[in-house]
Amino acid sequence: MSETNEFISEVTKAAHQLQTLGQDEAHHLILRSVTDIRTMRALVGIPANSNHDAVFDLLKIATSATRQTPGDLARALLMAADMMRTLDMVIDSRAAICLTGICQSK
Repeated sequence: MSETNEFISEVTKAAHQLQTLGQDEAHHLILRSVTDIRTMRALVGIPANSNHDAVFDLLKIATSATRQTPGDLARALLMAADMMRTLDMVIDSRAAICLTGICQSK
């Protein structure tokens, strides 16, 4: 299993075991996920500045983790895991990414 897949698995498990996981740990997992998502997006050529970016939602939840419900933290962790899983498939497939008429293949 690759390091990326191991981390995706860790984030998914954390989402399902939030009661035993602290809010601090959820905060750190979400922030690490955001870093990985941004790195993976750069690898496939997805620009960092788009009008609505789900990464901003993740950051908002991470920065206010102590005020979030366990359900909100679990949803954020699952959203991060899904984004990383999807990006990992795109990276593995070496698919061409086209955004607003600009194509980049890897």
